[in-house]
Amino acid sequence: MRLGGRGQEKLFLEGEGLAHHHQISRQEELRALLAVAHTILQLVYEVLRTGQPYRDRQAPALSGQQKDRLIRHHVRRLGKLGVRVHSLRAGADSQKAPSVS
Repeated sequence: MRLGGRGQEKLFLEGEGLAHHHQISRQEELRALLAVAHTILQLVYEVLRTGQPYRDRQAPALSGQQKDRLIRHHVRRLGKLGVRVHSLRAGADSQKAPSVS
């Protein structure tokens, strides 16, 4: 007996349950593969349409405040792991960029 719609089928027979979960897993893998293929096709189309070489999309640049916050966060996390961090940058203590030792 089956219940559900597209991609949401559920089997109520215990013996078929494992096979059904395996089928869902394959369907999810196929969807992921199709999503990657779709993205690649979009990138290829853009290269062919514009005639420009492919350039990897980069994350937007971080502001100085965002960089400092990330540095403090990671220094704190490294400290919890037992890694000591020392600064190499000259200037005020709050603006020093740490280095791992």
